[in-house]
Amino acid sequence: MGEDAMRTIIPPQKSVLQILGATRSQCGVWRLCQYCHALPVEGGVLLYHLLTRELLLLSLSEWDAALTLPELHERWFVVPDDTKEQEHADLVRWALWAMKKHTPVTNFTILPTTDCNARCFYCYEAGRPRRMMSQETARRAAAYIAEQCSGKSVQLSWFGGEPLMNPDAIAVICASLADAGITYASSMTTNGYLFDPTLVKRAVEHWRLRSVQITLDGTEQTYNRTKAYVNAEGSAYQTVMRNIRLLLTAGIHVTIRLNVGGHNAQDMLLLAETLAHELTGMGSLSVYAHSLFGTECYDITSHTEELRSDAALEQLTERLITLGLRRPERLRRELPLTHCMADGGRARVILPDGRLTLCEHHTEDEIIGDIASSQLNECLMKTWTEQEKPISACAECLLYPECNRLKKCESLEKCTDATRRAALRNRELSMLNEYQRFLKRETVQSPGC
Repeated sequence: MGEDAMRTIIPPQKSVLQILGATRSQCGVWRLCQYCHALPVEGGVLLYHLLTRELLLLSLSEWDAALTLPELHERWFVVPDDTKEQEHADLVRWALWAMKKHTPVTNFTILPTTDCNARCFYCYEAGRPRRMMSQETARRAAAYIAEQCSGKSVQLSWFGGEPLMNPDAIAVICASLADAGITYASSMTTNGYLFDPTLVKRAVEHWRLRSVQITLDGTEQTYNRTKAYVNAEGSAYQTVMRNIRLLLTAGIHVTIRLNVGGHNAQDMLLLAETLAHELTGMGSLSVYAHSLFGTECYDITSHTEELRSDAALEQLTERLITLGLRRPERLRRELPLTHCMADGGRARVILPDGRLTLCEHHTEDEIIGDIASSQLNECLMKTWTEQEKPISACAECLLYPECNRLKKCESLEKCTDATRRAALRNRELSMLNEYQRFLKRETVQSPGC
């Protein structure tokens, strides 16, 4: 790399720069914008702007002279010392919201059942009614989807309960959409126990299943004890591991979620080693660690504080990275304005009895309507766009531009030093991922160099 070789790996979001306008200094003193993150790499320094979404590669000499480079001034990497970044971020987000265009509903999370064959001690659905979607409701659900999507392709997400306890409802919905000429693909959140070779083939060919998320709670003994499957035959752990192999071999992307707390942290480290040894190279696989008791969903008052361990989560995450199991996400090209499907405006959750909600965690309340009616509770839907008020830490937080925290979200992780460190670590992994992709493109374009 030359001395003056600033490279754009990801261009800025043009609408953000247009909203920000030109930087102007009243004091003549400049500094790096607090929403920029620098990461040294072998080829220089990666510089990522979380508000404008631009990722640059600077040489070391350019990095040393960053405050004087006109290009960095023009693109808001360098700002006047008296800049109030939080106000600018709020302005950008408000303006982008105002510019959003109405789009049809194309994402549907469908609960074929709220029943489950596992009895996890931490299940947030414990005590709720167990309902099964009838085939008639499934047909009406498909008709509702076809009506809402305006002919666009749709993404179906099978959820529960355990969705595989009612595969017939899934089959009816998929067949009805195919008959109606609606293009669809699907994903599933499942414990994975009920798959077998025949069902995997059916899922690929007829459900157009492209990705699956499966939770593992530990190595064999810990897993079997935690899941406590009803009428399980043999080792449930071995059954699920076999099914993960079947899914990977069938070309389905498998995401494994490791629910970790202080009670199973060491066991999870052993499980990570096992997964790397047995599954690496079999197909499209990613593994991530999740804090079991890090949200409002789970009542930890009946458990010891040992069940929640930020240190254990960080340790496991780093181990997954080392083993090559933690797949970095791509950096989003546009500033995220929503937290999830609940406030995105393009998604609905269809419950087993045909009622509608915006969040899959609410199967008995927060009902916004029914697939049999075009009427929706607009006032209730609006409450799902309300965000938590910023806290004092937000004023200087690097992650503030893309942080969306819904007031009503019960599965939202608490904002702590540990969760912020984890989020920053994820951004760094994504930056490195984009950099590696950039280097590969450069190699292809200049094979003789």
